[in-house]
Amino acid sequence: MKTINAETSTLNSRALDWAVATVKGFPIKYDPMGFKTGSQAGFWIWDEAKNGKMLLIGDNYSPSTNWAHGGAILESEGISLIKSDNWLAKATNGFEVVGETALVAAMRAYIASNHGEIIEVPEHLL
Repeated sequence: MKTINAETSTLNSRALDWAVATVKGFPIKYDPMGFKTGSQAGFWIWDEAKNGKMLLIGDNYSPSTNWAHGGAILESEGISLIKSDNWLAKATNGFEVVGETALVAAMRAYIASNHGEIIEVPEHLL
């Protein structure tokens, strides 16, 4: 699968959720059930261990839109948020990133602070 370098400060949607899952170290597989097309053919957190997570990234796992997923990361990482025109998220190690929503900004800050300002992302997610 072809990948492309992307700035963490510009990631959105499924690419942002995929990057969070990657940084968290979740086992990720593309289309593990062989759908080939359609919404279920995307990237999955696919933990084959007994009672392991099997979540479609961007739908069942979406830290950039779901407070149950992203809020836990925001709290555990100590990411602070400030609202002005956009949201500014600041990680404890000094990385500052803006976003259209609080969770988008926080997840961008999480990726930047744990992986850097550039991350390699599957091209079709961008």
